[in-house]
Amino acid sequence: NNIQPGGTVHDASPEGNHGTNNGATVVRGGGKVGNAFEFSGDTAFVDIPDDSSFSPDANEITIAAWINADETQTGRASGIVTKDDLGQNRDWNLHLSSASSPNPWALRCRIIPLAGPDTVDGVTDLRDNTWHHVVGRWNGSELSVWVDGEKENSMTTSGTLGDTNANVRIGNFADAGTNFVYNMEGL
Repeated sequence: NNIQPGGTVHDASPEGNHGTNNGATVVRGGGKVGNAFEFSGDTAFVDIPDDSSFSPDANEITIAAWINADETQTGRASGIVTKDDLGQNRDWNLHLSSASSPNPWALRCRIIPLAGPDTVDGVTDLRDNTWHHVVGRWNGSELSVWVDGEKENSMTTSGTLGDTNANVRIGNFADAGTNFVYNMEGL
């Protein structure tokens, strides 16, 4: 929302979950609505300290963002919004799958602590230099992914959200690089 170059990235929601810009470039007027961040390379991301609001209810969560993925994206999976350090602190992530996935560069949502299957994949390759509204949703019994208001896939599963002390990252998770321009509309 209140995107500032360098330093603190201000959260305009009542939660006040401000983050730190780590190498992301501010693109003034370049977003779907207003400004955007461009995340290029392995070290560009916004880091937000852990807060209880990122595990708001043990039975449901919705993660949403506007993304514009570069058609030259290659290699590893690319984090959009994650609370997952790829180690012992794994809660949830919304990312584009890697080149080797069943549906390369499609939206993927993962809720790690679920008792059943914990990952659902979309079907559309989103590397088309077009703005897309992407959503990952866990409602307590169904894990689903949505692109531009259309449900692309879902699965029935069970469990509850975890609540580790992992920070939330926008534009990256752990050491996975990105080549995107994102406009974040909040979490």
